[in-house]
Amino acid sequence: LIYFYIASVFTVACACHAPIILSKQEVNNYGEIRHQTLMPIETTSPVYEGLKHSEIVFQFFRSRDYKMIWSNDTLQGLSESLMSVLDSIKFYGLSKNGYHIDEINTRNNSEEKFPERIDALYADAFISLAMDLRYGRLGTVSKPANVDSLLLQLLEHATSANRIREVLEDQEPVHDGYKFLKTGLHEMLASLDIIQSVPAKAVTEDSILLQKQIQSVEVNMERWRAELPLPMRYIWINIPSYMLQMIDDSRISFESKVIVGKFKNQTPVLSSEIECITIYPYWHVPRKITVEEYLPRIQKDTSFLTLNNFQILDRKGNVVNKDSLHWDRFDKDYFPFTLRQREGVENSLGVIKFTFDNPYAVYLHDTNAKVLFKKNGRALSHGCIRLDRALDLARYFAPDPTVIDTYIKLKQRHTIVLAKAIPIFTRYLTCASINGVLTYYEDVYKKDAAMIKQLYLQDQIIGL
Repeated sequence: LIYFYIASVFTVACACHAPIILSKQEVNNYGEIRHQTLMPIETTSPVYEGLKHSEIVFQFFRSRDYKMIWSNDTLQGLSESLMSVLDSIKFYGLSKNGYHIDEINTRNNSEEKFPERIDALYADAFISLAMDLRYGRLGTVSKPANVDSLLLQLLEHATSANRIREVLEDQEPVHDGYKFLKTGLHEMLASLDIIQSVPAKAVTEDSILLQKQIQSVEVNMERWRAELPLPMRYIWINIPSYMLQMIDDSRISFESKVIVGKFKNQTPVLSSEIECITIYPYWHVPRKITVEEYLPRIQKDTSFLTLNNFQILDRKGNVVNKDSLHWDRFDKDYFPFTLRQREGVENSLGVIKFTFDNPYAVYLHDTNAKVLFKKNGRALSHGCIRLDRALDLARYFAPDPTVIDTYIKLKQRHTIVLAKAIPIFTRYLTCASINGVLTYYEDVYKKDAAMIKQLYLQDQIIGL
């Protein structure tokens, strides 16, 4: 084919202005002349109006000399492939909002299709879906500086190789936790379709419960999208399950019950590395606990300090005699000291502390209140994570487990620096697969409702 371009003006319904759109005139080997409408060369054109990623869409068509692709009769397979994914969007745990599905369907069914707009909508829908599958919809994941360039390359590859669905699904998390939830979601949506196919049973207790469970799965799939690749060996603490797991090469090699923070003293979601283990540790009481909880008790009776084995430290770390202080002069805004609980079996940290760097002053540690592990709901601490099998975990990854036992018997403070730090992750998942079975946990910090509002505020029906 021999190509040359002629500028022509097409009228586009717009209250503001009529954009300039190019037309390509083709002369084939038989001397036949055909005209093909091209995409607008102006980024301000109504064709690109209201797109999430208008700049990337424009760059994509500019790289193709403004030739349309989705509306090209010879390439109908691309639009059909993308619409197939969009029509099944609920099976990815996503809402239909944000992908132009309604406008695409309306324009495709209209006598005046406005193909340039449809092409722009398809391109933007692909980019938006790729972005959401890769980084999540809430924008909580740090994206690479060249994310626009990466998305453009992704769109170019998917369209040139005619691999729309495959390229999009390659953007999904690789974590087993996500895959289990997605499989479970498929089964639940199929069950919901069966229930709702019978009008009399469309709204029942079972269907309402199932819809709530579907919402829970969708929310937790979104949380997995924010998860970076995990190492081969790490500690995983799921706050709502009150459990710690040691993961070695994708298998659980160690488990223990944990106690996490109360609703008002929530254990944070964080990622760090355990660098050392301290046997018979001190507990430096966080300032908030000191001035809000302990100071009023001390002011009533200073024997509280002696009974709980607390020391008072000045700003230089020197021990101060409690009887030398005028306690009536202090309040929550003025207390220039730190409380330190001495080592021992009565220490709030127990006999083992695992130290990892974090801005919340949170530790993983033993406890002197073992009876609390018998409770089902274990959101009971000030934010630190209390561990039922603390000694067993210390022995598990200490360079020499006998050292742990030696200092425990001697009742001496001792710190063991690990030769290789152990990654630790605290996460908040209210739904997870346990031995292949979907398990739901109490939303102890009421985080699901906030996420649901963010993700599906405009939806009328769960999962659409």
